[in-house]
Amino acid sequence: SSFLYWFWPAGLLTMIGRILSFIDDIRRVVTDFTLLLTSPTSIMAALGLLMQFVAAALLAVIVPFTVRSFMLPSSIESTVPLNLVFDACEDQMHAICSFPTATLDVHENTLFSPNVYYALTIKLQFAEVESSKKLGLFQNVIRVYGDDDILMREYSRTSYIREPSIFKKATWLFFLPLYVVGFFTTAAQLDVPLTTEHYENPSNPTSRLFFQLQNRFAEVETAELAVTAQFGLVRHLLYYYPVSTFSAMWLPTFLILSLLLFLNWGMRVTREVSEEMGSKREQRRRASVTSSASISELDGVDQKREVERRKERKAVDRKTDVIVEEVEREDSQLTPSSSRSSTSSFDDAQPTEGEGLRRDKQKAPDEFIPDNVEELPECVPPFLIDGLTSLGPDEQTTVPLPEYGSDGPRKRR
Repeated sequence: SSFLYWFWPAGLLTMIGRILSFIDDIRRVVTDFTLLLTSPTSIMAALGLLMQFVAAALLAVIVPFTVRSFMLPSSIESTVPLNLVFDACEDQMHAICSFPTATLDVHENTLFSPNVYYALTIKLQFAEVESSKKLGLFQNVIRVYGDDDILMREYSRTSYIREPSIFKKATWLFFLPLYVVGFFTTAAQLDVPLTTEHYENPSNPTSRLFFQLQNRFAEVETAELAVTAQFGLVRHLLYYYPVSTFSAMWLPTFLILSLLLFLNWGMRVTREVSEEMGSKREQRRRASVTSSASISELDGVDQKREVERRKERKAVDRKTDVIVEEVEREDSQLTPSSSRSSTSSFDDAQPTEGEGLRRDKQKAPDEFIPDNVEELPECVPPFLIDGLTSLGPDEQTTVPLPEYGSDGPRKRR
């Protein structure tokens, strides 16, 4: 039944009324929004809001860099060349009588950062000589010295030179012209990871590194020490995925600042616009009052005339009321009171001499009473007196009196 209600005329009218009310609400909202956009206060607020959005974007840019500076160490990846030296034999020409060694002085916080674990790797490139292919196993040793040249740690790793793989040989053959011009080389390259857990103690930092290749016949062309910081998940993402982490930190920061700005400026603009709209309504009200006052001044003469007419009507009404009251008073004096009981006796109804004289004095001058009815009582109905005036001289000797218990005299109008 509730569903069928909307198909009856009353339901349709209710639905149409709600639709019209909804349309009116939308129109009112659009009008208020247009007023909000076109008001000077809103324009200035929009400019201020834009400047604050720019400041929020810059602040959001600063946040990722600040986080990176606090989370990441100053020294992350470093590659330092090693100058290998050896001692030559005095009794033999072109003979090597010592292991190739290299010493590296480390300044504080340049190669290692405090409280960080590092991986140490030696990168060797051997000379293109036949003896380099027959070295066999050899040992790589690195010693870490602290303050006062005290040995703190020693890392060693055994390695050997591998034969070139089939893929590498196929590459040399395929790019033979480039190999001829020197773009490719057959020199053996070897990366020796010594450790991944070198910890830099802030109370006893590293001052010197000593490297030794324990093989006298190794002819090394270049040697480098690669130092790489070991990170957890957060630092790993911050360093190896800078763009992704920058976006992941910048976007939420900017959204939070934008939300705070929207809330702040929304309240401020709403308050200022409401005050401005209130002042405009007050101005319109004052203008309407002023215009109505001017119109009333122009119509002052007509208003005065209307007041005079009303006064004249009131005076005429008062005079009419006075005349009506006088007529009613005279009628009441000429007509006996209706409050007398109709069952009173004839003796009670007879007036005294004084009352008769007073009634004679109060009679209207134009009233006609025949001579033979002077002694009639006051309760005689007036229509009987009027009827006596039409009787002859012989018929006026007897006057019929009202019987006891009758309705009594009636008032004549």
